Amino acid sequence: MSTRQIPFCVQEPAIGPSGDGLHGMLNATIVKWTPVLSCSVEYPATNFESALEDIIKHPEYNSSIILRADILVDSTSLGDSPLSIDGFLPVRHLKRRIMPRRPDRDGSLEQDCVFFASESTAQESIVALVPRLEPGATLPFYHPDVSAIAFRHQTSSSDDGQCVHTLTVCVVLPLGFSGTSDHLAPTSRLYRICTSLAESIWRIGYGKMTGYQKKVEHDVILDRNEYQDFYLFMRERHKSIVQDWQLDTDPLKHVFEDIGIATFIILLWKHSYPLIERDSDDPYPSDEPWALWGRPPGGYVDLGCGNGLLTHILVSMGYTDGIGVDLRARKTWDDFPPSTRDPGPTVS
Repeated sequence: MSTRQIPFCVQEPAIGPSGDGLHGMLNATIVKWTPVLSCSVEYPATNFESALEDIIKHPEYNSSIILRADILVDSTSLGDSPLSIDGFLPVRHLKRRIMPRRPDRDGSLEQDCVFFASESTAQESIVALVPRLEPGATLPFYHPDVSAIAFRHQTSSSDDGQCVHTLTVCVVLPLGFSGTSDHLAPTSRLYRICTSLAESIWRIGYGKMTGYQKKVEHDVILDRNEYQDFYLFMRERHKSIVQDWQLDTDPLKHVFEDIGIATFIILLWKHSYPLIERDSDDPYPSDEPWALWGRPPGGYVDLGCGNGLLTHILVSMGYTDGIGVDLRARKTWDDFPPSTRDPGPTVS
């Protein structure tokens, strides 16, 4: 987006750059915000808020173990906001559900994202993120171990009259926190996460200011959310293939790659062909919705099917009107069940 070097982040003392700490209420409890780091930015609050909106809607930008965020609420009505900050008015509330890439390892997390404007000046803006947890629940790994995190944009004047914009990252440490100052040290995980978020805000905000436009639009054939949800289902359904892998090649690469291809093909057929009408005595379970999804009326051929895994996945999902074709047989073919081998991959 930009070749400009991101300014160094500076570890903050006990108060923010303006000399006043943040206080407020969180879930009916008085809290104090602890500044973690700050850096200079080159753009006003409007670009800052736009950058935060992008990060809120796309947390996967900053973590490879996050799949996406689903926006549940986007409102200027702040009646159910769990957060208040002294001297600031809430102006917008987004509630999102963060979806993990591996649901078997991390759970989803709902989070309130509140935009604040200063009551006394137009030179300051805050965006705060607050996780919603049930009593006794713990935060997933992808979320830092804090009760809330906030990003504060401040504008001041330099000695020569130029506008100086500063971004500060603040957190609310958990109640009863007994850690040492090492918890906020530059080598700590919390500091590294805050640094990564600050760098993303700097980069995206600078792109907003300079009018950056994406050169390529992705996910134009299938809806991204639909593909991701069905892929997670397919990955779980066919994960046993990894344990049964007989080849010397890496199963994590080849198996999940073919699962991804099969997911794309099945959804592409779903949206390309009409639904199937099945008789009530059809033995295929009707509680599996893909049994009624559209598919090529003349069947399909996987030319150069190689190990035959893609054909096997499609057949096991009920797409039996097709074959895999290759110049020579592969040893994996004999390991597939009869439903895949007949007709299954063939030599041609």
